[in-house]
Amino acid sequence: LRRCRFSSGAYAFGWRLTQVGWLAIVFALAFSAFFYAKYFLYGPGLDLLLNFQLRFGSTTEAVTARSLAAQQVNYGQGAFGASIAAYVFLPFTAVALALILKSPVLSYASTITLGAMSLAYMLQIYQKAPVAFSLITYLAILLVPRLKRVNWFSGSRWKPQRKPIVIAVVLATFSILVGVGLYAVNFGLSYGQALEAFWGRILMVPPNTEGYWFLVYPGLHDFLGLANVLTTSMDVIQLTAYLAIGDVFSANASFLAVGWSGWGYVGILLNLLVLLLTVVMLDIWLARKTLMLRIIAAFLSFPALFFLVSGTIFDFFFKGGMIPMLLAVSFAEDIARSSSHPHCGNNAFGEDAGCAPFREA
Repeated sequence: LRRCRFSSGAYAFGWRLTQVGWLAIVFALAFSAFFYAKYFLYGPGLDLLLNFQLRFGSTTEAVTARSLAAQQVNYGQGAFGASIAAYVFLPFTAVALALILKSPVLSYASTITLGAMSLAYMLQIYQKAPVAFSLITYLAILLVPRLKRVNWFSGSRWKPQRKPIVIAVVLATFSILVGVGLYAVNFGLSYGQALEAFWGRILMVPPNTEGYWFLVYPGLHDFLGLANVLTTSMDVIQLTAYLAIGDVFSANASFLAVGWSGWGYVGILLNLLVLLLTVVMLDIWLARKTLMLRIIAAFLSFPALFFLVSGTIFDFFFKGGMIPMLLAVSFAEDIARSSSHPHCGNNAFGEDAGCAPFREA
């Protein structure tokens, strides 16, 4: 039996993009530039951004401003393409460049620039969640890929396991602070009220609005059909709210409730199959990658997972869920895994490791 003895000397990170990876970066930048120009220069995006207001005196004012902004956006203006760029392609490009650029200055500059572009789109939506998504995602991109420049293997053998946990705690704490802060500023609440509203939105609102969908379909309205199994629309969301309680509001529900509204138990099953297939494919693609790439993919999956709680499976894909998939197909496999000593050579972080005989305690 043999095991790896991790060296604390010079590291060879070996982040190698595949041909698909280079094409993905070029396509992502071209796609983003085209739809950003279409939406911000020839559509309403720039006006909405320049007139953006984050602080309101009440919830009613904030929701009214959001509704008025949404009414200015029409089909054919490039809004959907700009959304995919902001949620998927720009973050993907940012993390890819953070891994392959050797210059720290260029690496940080690219992350900050692309992050500012994403945030510009999020701000002109006039909603809290997109802003929080952007801040959390790019904080993760700033922190996690740079762990490859840290000496993971000095000191305690448990240090490598602790560092991702520390980053997770930092991101979780940052997420709570951002969420509470946005509630306080956007809705004009005190910090105590904002904290209560934040946890209510996380723990109470999703199951309550979820119940409306199971109440309405098929009891008060026929199932909506196969076209509404994997996605929905604002008209359907407002119709569901009106049929449930007689008032119109954004009764967002999870992908399971959306599947139920489309085709009952069959709709739920189809959503679960799509999600399961996605997870299995991603697991297969990442299996031979370095552990660092898998850690990065995991961290960048967390913000997108929240859209499954109050959105559809398509929301998950187009609002960050495709980033780990793009990373998985863009970076080369860990060559060390196919060597004559599969547990030696480059370690799981893309760093050099030597081999030593296994000694029993």
